[in-house]
Amino acid sequence: MIALWIILGVLALILVLLLPAGIAVSYRNGTLTAEGRWLFLHFTLWPLPEKDKAEKEQKPEGKSEAAPKKKKAGEKRPFMDWLQLINDLLPLLGEALQKTLGAITLKRCRITMTVAGEDAAQTAIRYGRANALLYTAYAFLGQNIKVKEFRADIRQDYQSGPEGEAADADLLVRVCPMVLAGAGFRLLWQGGRLYLKFLK
Repeated sequence: MIALWIILGVLALILVLLLPAGIAVSYRNGTLTAEGRWLFLHFTLWPLPEKDKAEKEQKPEGKSEAAPKKKKAGEKRPFMDWLQLINDLLPLLGEALQKTLGAITLKRCRITMTVAGEDAAQTAIRYGRANALLYTAYAFLGQNIKVKEFRADIRQDYQSGPEGEAADADLLVRVCPMVLAGAGFRLLWQGGRLYLKFLK
């Protein structure tokens, strides 16, 4: 009976990990916010809580009192050995990155921009550059991840001058934790074996 509950628990964990997690990013009025979403959980990623900032401000004071630790002098490896290690790790890193990108879905991307310059000619040039940059980014994303919605609304303001420029963005990214965990574990396992072999 205990074995059955263990199997059911493992299956439930796998099913939960297969559910996609989300990251919602919003940029409005010059303020960036990011929120993580998974199942019914919502947690703030940015801006950081005030407590964390206070702890970071206190940490340097503690470090100044402690004596600096001396690094142990180890044998220097030839540069070609390090280059060979990097060369061996690159295919593993590329494979993990490819699997990770395949698990990412850009579910929503809505960008609103107001472009303005010192005069009409500069405003038109900036408008063309903004279109080129945004749709180049869209083409890159479409080749590497799944894109469900990408909407860019770019407007021109010929009266306000450079101060009239503004931008708002609303993004929602979905990713499968199981795929990320699998790719990360495989990279650590195979990369760790290569690194241990390198240290011998």
